Amino acid sequence: MILKYRMDGFLHRLISRHTFGGTVGLTNINGPAKVRMKMVGVPEDLTIHWGNSYTRDFNLQTKTVERILNRGDSISVHHTFYVGEKLRRKPVIFDGGLELMDVTTGNILVTIPFRITNGQPFLKEQVRGENIAF
Repeated sequence: MILKYRMDGFLHRLISRHTFGGTVGLTNINGPAKVRMKMVGVPEDLTIHWGNSYTRDFNLQTKTVERILNRGDSISVHHTFYVGEKLRRKPVIFDGGLELMDVTTGNILVTIPFRITNGQPFLKEQVRGENIAF
């Protein structure tokens, strides 16, 4: 997943204050799993707030879905990013991933590559929709 951070325009800079967000939706294509999520590779000057308005039984404190997700079940989580001063002029702000782990087994189900660039144009091959499954 690639997000482009750019603070263009007076109104955007006035209202957003280096903050933007996105929602990630995922579908379980495997067997039952109790899932915990975490962002990996987060730089020190990037703050990520987790939100949930779609997935029932999502514990914001532990980042865990507090129920078993069966095959075909979907989950989504919203992330709001605050870009600190040290990162605002870097070409790549974040180059890490969203990791999903099966709480019962401790196995990593999937790590979704996650990158935030600083206003860099997308390459044609980077702009494609993908269904993300675990």
